[in-house]
Amino acid sequence: MRLDGFHDMAGGYALSAHMAQHMFVALVLAPLLLLCVPSSAARKAATGSVVRRLLGVLRRRRLTWFIGIGAMWFWQLPTIGEAAMRRPALHTVESVCFLLTGAIFWWPIASPLTRERMEPLPWAVLYLFSACLGCTVLGILIAFAQPGMGHTQPADQQIAGLVMWVGGCFVYLSAIMAMFARWYNTSEETVPAFAPDRIGIREVSSVE
Repeated sequence: MRLDGFHDMAGGYALSAHMAQHMFVALVLAPLLLLCVPSSAARKAATGSVVRRLLGVLRRRRLTWFIGIGAMWFWQLPTIGEAAMRRPALHTVESVCFLLTGAIFWWPIASPLTRERMEPLPWAVLYLFSACLGCTVLGILIAFAQPGMGHTQPADQQIAGLVMWVGGCFVYLSAIMAMFARWYNTSEETVPAFAPDRIGIREVSSVE
């Protein structure tokens, strides 16, 4: 069975090209878009009643996690994934879905509203690490499952699984490192400054 559109574009590696595209949209583009939103504009928008209700939903961290990871699993179902690669309109819907659900998933981590972000330790790290486990399991299932989804080369499915597994975990682990850095910077700011050298200078000056 041949998938004309993606096979012509990706030289027979339709599934792996498809996977790389949507991993980029959900795991790279979505958080970058959130980080690019000016905090002043976000604070102004947050004063509206509709936005306040939406923020209330986005504060449910389990829900945002399940939306992001659930969308990734849903679109990898063989029947749905093959249909998305065959039909351009459905593929567009899939891409938009990954962007929206990716933004929902990353909201507690990269929200332009600082107060909406999770505490770096332990909650943000656990949030990201569990997502990494979800991508790992899905990537392993894709890489080692029986060939499906209509691709012509067995290596295509293995590469697609590795893109999900290794590529996804690389992004999540990079974000975890950023959470450790955020926690370190925050803890440094909250610790009272102690400068004994200044005390010494004052004492010396008083003696003089």
